[in-house]
Amino acid sequence: NKPALITQRVLDTAKNIAAARVTRNARVLVVDDNIVNQKVARRFLERHACEVVIAADGAEAVRVYQESHFAIVLMDVQMPIMDGFEATQRIRALGGIHQATPIIALTADAMSGVIERCLANGMNDCLTKPIDVTRLDEVLDKFLPARDADDPATGDRRMAVG
Repeated sequence: NKPALITQRVLDTAKNIAAARVTRNARVLVVDDNIVNQKVARRFLERHACEVVIAADGAEAVRVYQESHFAIVLMDVQMPIMDGFEATQRIRALGGIHQATPIIALTADAMSGVIERCLANGMNDCLTKPIDVTRLDEVLDKFLPARDADDPATGDRRMAVG
């Protein structure tokens, strides 16, 4: 029995080492008026070597989005000044590549129909709050496939601004 346990531990350690080398290495815009949600998202994304930019409301998100390129946007739907639905519609109205940037809704409302409303307003997927990091990882896997940090061909996914 002991050799099997040692083998399993070695395998688990190898998986953890491999996981630590995998990175997403992308610019991410996190839009949320809640500081705790901002911090949770930032910590998780930075562990994957993402560059995180925070916006506290939809109006700020649209302004920041226009000034730079982002690989993905995590957008709260209920915020002061401008909600996430209107911000998403304004970003999509910019046309071109802005229509292809994945925008993921963040909502505390898990009621039926919310996901459909998010999709109807131009968002690509929906995460419920509080943010479940396992579910966030699944969404990132879907829209930002991980890259091996040691592979120069795939390690840096950031796009040049300009």
